[in-house]
Amino acid sequence: MPAPQIDLNKKPQARSSTWGKLLLVVGLTAIILLGGGIILWQVTTRQPANHVTQDEASSSNSQGKNTACGPRLPMDSILQEIANQLQMNLDQVKQQVRAGKKLRDLAAGKNISLVRLHTIEIQAFEDGNNQWQRQGCLSPQDYKDNQQRYSVLTPLQLDDEVTDTLTH
Repeated sequence: MPAPQIDLNKKPQARSSTWGKLLLVVGLTAIILLGGGIILWQVTTRQPANHVTQDEASSSNSQGKNTACGPRLPMDSILQEIANQLQMNLDQVKQQVRAGKKLRDLAAGKNISLVRLHTIEIQAFEDGNNQWQRQGCLSPQDYKDNQQRYSVLTPLQLDDEVTDTLTH
């Protein structure tokens, strides 16, 4: 049997690539906009740099302190310890404080008295101070000064200070 003849006039026509090109343009535009949005979000949500005064910089270098010690160390662990004692995570605490609540309000909601909260805060600061000293970030005098400072604050004063720290 002879092979069937193909009529080239009946050959299917190639589809127009207009839809494919349009889809490609829309896809690329979406990727560019999404990427630009992510970059913009990252730039606008960055925390401001902590500024160290010239006196602080010169005193840390002159005392031979560990250069890895930053102004937030061990503050992050202090705040985390306080949040743990309130049976909350740190993000929850920060969110509620930024919404206008004081730390003592959060504690009261957990049936923790102001006196107990003060004890929790003092203990967290002592633990943080000890951590900072172990890391070589504090001179013996700085350690003593920190311990003295937090121990003389009233419960309301210390709570206000911790609450203020949580807003930053």
